[in-house]
Amino acid sequence: MKRLACVCRFFSRHRSRTRLLVLGVLASVPAFEAGAETYLIEPDDYPDGTVLDHILPAVHLTSAGADNLPIPPVPFEVTAVGDLLDFATTGTNLFACANVPFWNSDQRLRMEFASPVSSVTIDFAGGQYFTNETGRLDGYNAANQLVASYITAPQAADHAETMTISREATDIAWAVAYVPPGLGVFGRLDNLRFGAVPRPVLQLSMVSGIGLLSFTGATNLTYRVWASTNLGDWQVLGSPTQVQPGQFVFADVAAIGNARRFYRVSLP
Repeated sequence: MKRLACVCRFFSRHRSRTRLLVLGVLASVPAFEAGAETYLIEPDDYPDGTVLDHILPAVHLTSAGADNLPIPPVPFEVTAVGDLLDFATTGTNLFACANVPFWNSDQRLRMEFASPVSSVTIDFAGGQYFTNETGRLDGYNAANQLVASYITAPQAADHAETMTISREATDIAWAVAYVPPGLGVFGRLDNLRFGAVPRPVLQLSMVSGIGLLSFTGATNLTYRVWASTNLGDWQVLGSPTQVQPGQFVFADVAAIGNARRFYRVSLP
């Protein structure tokens, strides 16, 4: 897992003794911040049956086979369709292959970006009542080399997980989302986000013995804040508060009780 590191040092006075508090931030998620070149395709924004292949100039959506290539001779259209079983992760509509609302190893969603991106995020949901299914998201560079992958935990019907791949380099030329062979046949895909995203902007401060972490992020993602004293053992502190669109803060009241403290911001 790629991490972007930022370490800050603060001197704080506590009971007339100067202590060095080292606060580190390890961010393993992209930040969809204001001003970044990011895009969203939410099937709920379109009527049933809408063809999404070229709905945005920034990406060409198409159906692909097990070899990740568009299904010949003419790929099936990618459409927005309501799921009769209500397995959409947001609203009622999700991505469909010619109005068939599921994806598998032989029926994959391929995303070809007009310009390389650094981050791709899409929701995956299980689509079988008695069998768990696993989703996978792969990103490739312009030389067709695999540069990033995300594999979900096995998901029961209507249980979902957000898949995210990100790169420090902006080199994801295309991506595919699907169910790996033998791990399901009716996976659902929903809520695509992608773009060329800069590193998260992370800031740390100490106010009355409380460690304050602030950063820019995506308004449509949920974050977790982790803490460690040794960079080996991590504890979830909770979720930050979004004080304004894309701006998050988290207060760690236990910071003053540690000689040093490290933080990590991640997706759940």
